Amino acid sequence: SSLVVRSVTVVAFEPSLRAIELLSANLRLNQVQNVVIYSIAVGKESALGTFYQATPNNIGASSLCQLASAVGIERVPVYRLDDLLEPMGFRPDVVKIDVEGFELDVIRGMEVLLRRSRPVVLCEVTVEWIINRGQDPNDMLKLMEDLGYSTFVIREGAEITFERLKEISSTATDFKEEILFRCDT
Repeated sequence: SSLVVRSVTVVAFEPSLRAIELLSANLRLNQVQNVVIYSIAVGKESALGTFYQATPNNIGASSLCQLASAVGIERVPVYRLDDLLEPMGFRPDVVKIDVEGFELDVIRGMEVLLRRSRPVVLCEVTVEWIINRGQDPNDMLKLMEDLGYSTFVIREGAEITFERLKEISSTATDFKEEILFRCDT
């Protein structure tokens, strides 16, 4: 955040209380004041969700997906970003999604925002998590394409087309990549 222009506000949505504690401590340590943290999860509908806590050495693997190795469970509020941000008139330039298998749900919950604001979307995708939820990873790629976005995999020295990415994600359950969605219009 300190590399970001000071007039920019970073908005973080984090359901894990342990992750919020660490993030808040890091922000204080680095004297960063342009970050607002909401203690919620985001998804395709506003509801109350069950959040499974991963081990303390890997809190980033915590998820709304059921974890066999969960060390704790929390009930957390889940909001659609359209319901939360649209009434505020918030128009992000960049959206980062890292939700351990809930990527499609998050995108479905922010379709209005994506259509209106056309932000760049950076999304960590692990096909295994998506498949374990009974979803097709290509549904997310197709939805983003329908919204007018091009798909790029962020990998040094590689450019992968949308069609090639669909092939890879359909056959490789160990596929884990950072995907950049950029609006063409």
